[in-house]
Amino acid sequence: MANLIQIKRSLTTATASALANGELAFTANGDHLFIGSNGVTIAIAGKLNPGTLTANQALVANTTSGIDKIITANAVVTTLTANGTTGTAGQILNSNGTVAYWADPASSSFTITGETGSDTFNTGESLAFAAANGISTAVTNSTVTFSVDTGSTLTVNTAGIHVNTANLSVATSQLTGDVALGSGTSGNYVATITAGNGISGSAASESNAVTIAVVANNGIVSNTSGVFAKAANGISVDAAGINVTAGDGLTANATGVHVGAANGISVAADAVGLTTGSTLTVNSTGVHVNSALSITDLSLSGNLTVLGTLTTIDTTNLTVQDSLIELANGNSSTDVLDVGLYGQFGSSGAKFTGLFRDAKALYWINSRTNNDC
Repeated sequence: MANLIQIKRSLTTATASALANGELAFTANGDHLFIGSNGVTIAIAGKLNPGTLTANQALVANTTSGIDKIITANAVVTTLTANGTTGTAGQILNSNGTVAYWADPASSSFTITGETGSDTFNTGESLAFAAANGISTAVTNSTVTFSVDTGSTLTVNTAGIHVNTANLSVATSQLTGDVALGSGTSGNYVATITAGNGISGSAASESNAVTIAVVANNGIVSNTSGVFAKAANGISVDAAGINVTAGDGLTANATGVHVGAANGISVAADAVGLTTGSTLTVNSTGVHVNSALSITDLSLSGNLTVLGTLTTIDTTNLTVQDSLIELANGNSSTDVLDVGLYGQFGSSGAKFTGLFRDAKALYWINSRTNNDC
């Protein structure tokens, strides 16, 4: 026998109440189907009339996962996603006819800057182009035209501004700047050009072409760019001035060039000297080691070569890392030297013992005797 699902029914009750967990109820007053859940009655199906969505209610999509149309009187939107993103602060929602997307809004103002002053232009305002002396303006079809107001002596065309071919007469009082005179200029406008100290070139007639040049002596270079101090060994030149290039041992500052003192070097107002200790002497012939040289500790990182006839090592302990010690160097051709080691012992009188090779006997001898080995 098939299981039966029982559903409570009502023709008048709008909302079912007191439903047990999983218990179903249908009311014809609104055509809604309810289910009980933990003491709460929840509408799960039925006819929905236009109104306000409440908790656990949602919009239903069509077969293409879309909602054909939503009409709201007042919509409160917490998150709006367009083309896969929610955009950033200040962006607006745009459409290109195919998809919607977030974009920054167009600027509503921009800054206008002139040779003097600046201003901010806002959308909706009028931008005026003011005329000035000799300049007129006109605006037509979103185009601004600037024109030069010419008098009787000027002509303006696409090639530029030109002085009319008729002679132009200008009073001296009207000139406040420089005037470039062409080759056809007449009149005695150049009387005499005379060179001064460090300058070459002169003329006494307006018909002469004059070249004025700087006379550059030692340490000075003159060319089309200007006059410059010339750098040389130990001297550098930059935009700030002429500088002494100080190498090791030298210091250059605002007071001059100085020799720097260091360990063993002393500097005085008139000389540079060596600071010597008890073992060195400095005089006019050079630097000398004193005849009695005493050194407490001596470490050599290189080789030590002793050229004297006697080397005495007066030490309590002698440690030699070399496992083979060479004796009788140079005895390879004559073989006349005895080779070996000996030591002194004895509490009453000197006695000697040693291990040596007798050059005559040609064998090694271990000796302990009162005589010399």
